[in-house]
Amino acid sequence: MQTVSTFSKVMVGFVMGAVVAGGVAVAVTPDVPPTKVCVDNRTKALFAATDGSCSKTRTLMTVVGSSVDVQTIASAVSPSVVSIAVSSPTGSGSGSGVIYRSNSNSSFIITNEHVIESAAQAGTVRVELNNGDIERATIVGKDGTYDIAVLRIERGNLKPITVGNSNKLIIGEPVVAFGSPLGLAGTVTSGIIQVTREAH
Repeated sequence: MQTVSTFSKVMVGFVMGAVVAGGVAVAVTPDVPPTKVCVDNRTKALFAATDGSCSKTRTLMTVVGSSVDVQTIASAVSPSVVSIAVSSPTGSGSGSGVIYRSNSNSSFIITNEHVIESAAQAGTVRVELNNGDIERATIVGKDGTYDIAVLRIERGNLKPITVGNSNKLIIGEPVVAFGSPLGLAGTVTSGIIQVTREAH
């Protein structure tokens, strides 16, 4: 069984909690005044809007209390979210993933181990990009303990997800998850940050 490096586990801690629910989570603190942030039009990274406005290369977004501008968030993360379809002798399945890293020739995608497990020994994994293009993927590594897997596609210059800092999350904070659970592309759901404990 291949394993994912400790570096990868740490870097995707925030992302994977949302991928389990089918998407990418964005946390906001409840009961606080509206907050203005800027979404970079090219990289989709979030920046503080210190004076309440953004440069021409960024779009202004408002985060209000326990609600968020879901449409703007979905627009920001959707280029990095992919649908995954698995086919194997034991059956088929589907799930979500996010583009974690991309260079000029290939891209790496983070997903859950249980999504691709049936194809680990024999089968195919296909990734559908936001624009509808479909690419065959190879399994680079997987770890059942952390329910995490890394895929690679031979398609470069894609938009990687902006990874958040899980140390800044607070139990009970609302989140928005964007992804494609059960093959339903572009699904948006909401929830809260919950306590999870790792068994030792």
